[in-house]
Amino acid sequence: MKTWDCLGGGGRRGFGGGGSSFATPNQNGITTTNAIGLNISDNWGKKTSFEGSYFFNMKGNSNNQYSDRESFSPVGSRFYDEERMSSSENKGHNLNMRVTYNINEKNKLIFIPQFSLQDNLSTDNTLGTMTDENGVVLNKTDNAFVSDWFNYRLNNQLILQHKMEKIGRSISFDLRNQISNTDNKDLYRNFTLDSITEYVTDRTGNSIGTGITYTEPVGLSGQLSMSYEFTYNDTDSKLETYFAQSEITVKDFSQALSNTFSSYQLIHRPGVHIMNRSQRNFYRAGLSFQGLTLNSDQVYPEENTFSNQFYSLLPEVMGRWELGGNVNIFGRYAGNTNIPSVSQLQNVINNSDPLFWSVGNPELRQSYFHSLFMRISKTNSERNTMLSNFTRAQLTANYVTNASVFIQADSTLAKGIVIPRGAQLTSPVNLDGYRNLMNNTTYSLSIDKIKLKVNSTLGFSYVRSPGLTNGETNISNNYGGNAQFGLASNISEKVDFNVSYTAGLNKVFNTLPSRTNIDYLNQSVSGKINLIFGKGFVFRSDINYLDYKGINKDFNTYYTLWNMALAKKFLKNDAGELELSVFDLLRQNQSVSQTIEAGYIQETRTEVLRQFFMAKFTYSFKKFKKSGKE
Repeated sequence: MKTWDCLGGGGRRGFGGGGSSFATPNQNGITTTNAIGLNISDNWGKKTSFEGSYFFNMKGNSNNQYSDRESFSPVGSRFYDEERMSSSENKGHNLNMRVTYNINEKNKLIFIPQFSLQDNLSTDNTLGTMTDENGVVLNKTDNAFVSDWFNYRLNNQLILQHKMEKIGRSISFDLRNQISNTDNKDLYRNFTLDSITEYVTDRTGNSIGTGITYTEPVGLSGQLSMSYEFTYNDTDSKLETYFAQSEITVKDFSQALSNTFSSYQLIHRPGVHIMNRSQRNFYRAGLSFQGLTLNSDQVYPEENTFSNQFYSLLPEVMGRWELGGNVNIFGRYAGNTNIPSVSQLQNVINNSDPLFWSVGNPELRQSYFHSLFMRISKTNSERNTMLSNFTRAQLTANYVTNASVFIQADSTLAKGIVIPRGAQLTSPVNLDGYRNLMNNTTYSLSIDKIKLKVNSTLGFSYVRSPGLTNGETNISNNYGGNAQFGLASNISEKVDFNVSYTAGLNKVFNTLPSRTNIDYLNQSVSGKINLIFGKGFVFRSDINYLDYKGINKDFNTYYTLWNMALAKKFLKNDAGELELSVFDLLRQNQSVSQTIEAGYIQETRTEVLRQFFMAKFTYSFKKFKKSGKE
C-alpha cells in the first residue's frame, strides 16, 4: 500500500505576536509564511516498510518593539529603554525518513535518517538609553546589525531488535550519529562612533552514540531491563573579529575579541529498571549512573586547557494507581543533569551590543535537578463531576545563572579592550537554590438536561531564581496565582457556545532593592459561538476582552479582539465549505509581555498584525466504502 499527502499554505500571522508553521520557530511581530510538504508511506515488499516526509518553508518577519528594563544592583538600579526595528527572511528544508525491515519473526532492523537546513538573513536597528535611578543618562547606543546565518544538521539512527525464545526476553542495539555545521557572518555598525565590526563564526559538531538494552520478564506482569549508553560529542568553534571604519574593504583582525575553541564530551550511562503493569496499576523504578568527562582547548585570545569530570546518580520512579471510589493517581520523580553549552563555555568577550557585553565561563559545572510531578483525580459518573489536582516541582543544584557587573567608568578588560561607562558585563555562573513549584486544581460539572458543562481552575506558582550583581547575590521570588471559570454548551447540532473568565496575578520580591512596583495583573473575558442556519450557512464568532496592568504604567493596556466568519457548506454531504472571515474587527489587537529574571525585569510592547480579511475553501474527504478487493 502506498499513500501520498501534499500540504501547502501561505498567509500572515500576527495573532498576539507570532505564529508558526512546519517546525519554524515562533517570532514576535508580523510574519509571512509560505510552506509546502509531502508525506509518503509505502511497503517495499513483504518485509520492508518506508515512511518519509519533506517540508519546505519560506518565512519573512518584521518586528517593531519597545522595551523597558530595570536591572537590580546593590549600588542602585539601572534602567534601559529601547526601540528596536528588525526584519528577517528564513528558508528551511526538513527531510525525515524511517525504514523498517522485518528480517524474520525474531529480528527487526530500523533505520531513521533526518536532515534539516536553514538559511537566514536578518537586520536589526536599535536605539537604546541607559540611565541610573535618578534619571541621569549613563550611555546611549544607535546601531545596526546584519546577520547572514546558514546551518545544516544530519541525524542517523540504526536500531536492531531481537526477541528470544522466552516470551518477554529481548535485546536491542542502538547506533546513532549527528553531524552539524553553522556558518555566521555578522556586521555591526556603530553610528555614534562611525565604526564597523565584523564577526565571522564557523562551528562544527560531531556526535556518535551507542546503546544496548536487555529485557527479562519477571513474574506474570513484571519486566527487568538493564542498559548501557555511550556518547561522544566533539565541537569545534572558531570566531574571528575584525574592525573597520566606514568601509569594510579595509579591516584589522582583533585577537582579543576572537576565539578558537574545541570541546569534547564522553558520557557513560549504565542503568537498571524494573517495571510492572497490570490491568489497573503500573509502576516503573530505576537507577542510572552517569559519568561525564568534559575537556576544552582554547587557542586564542589566550591558550588554555580546561578539564572536568562529573559523576551523578540518576534515579527515576513513576507509577499510575487506581484506588477505590474512582480515584486515580499518577506520579513521577526523576533526577537529571544539564550540560553547559559551547557558547556558555567559550571564554571570549562578546561586544556586539555596546550596552550589554557578555563573556563565557569555561569552568562552568553541569546542573543537577530533581523534578517531581503528581496528579490525582476523582470522577463521579452519577453526578457527572470530575475533580483533579496536579503538582509540579523542581529543585536545581549548580543552577546556571548570570553574574552581572555594572561599569561605573570606562574600564579596560583583558587584551586592552575598553568597556564603556554605563555598560553591563554578564557571565554565566553556577549557583544553588533554584526552585520552581506549581499547583493547579480543576473541577468540572456536566448538566446533561441543558447540555451545559462548567469548568473552574484555581492555581498558584512560585519560582525562586538566584543571580549575582556586582558581587552580591540577588534572589528573585516570583509568586503567581491564577483562576479560570468557564461555561460551554452544545444546545443542539446547530448551536454551541462557550464563555470564560481568566485572571492571573504575579508579585515579585527581590533581595536587592528595587524602585519598581513589581506586580502585574492579567484579566480576560472571552466568548465563542457557532450557529448553523438556513441551507448550509454557518456563522462563527469569538470575542476576547483583555486587561493588562503591568510593572510600568506606560505598558498598561486593555483591548477587545473580535473575530467573525460566515461560511456556506455545499457539494454532496456538505463536503465543501467556503468561508469569509475578518480578524480583529475593531482594529485593537496588541501584544505586551514581561520577562522576569534574577538580575532584571522587563516589559516589551511588540508590533502585531491587526485587521485583515481572509477567504478559505475546505474540502473534506469521506471514508471510502470497502470493495472487498485488495
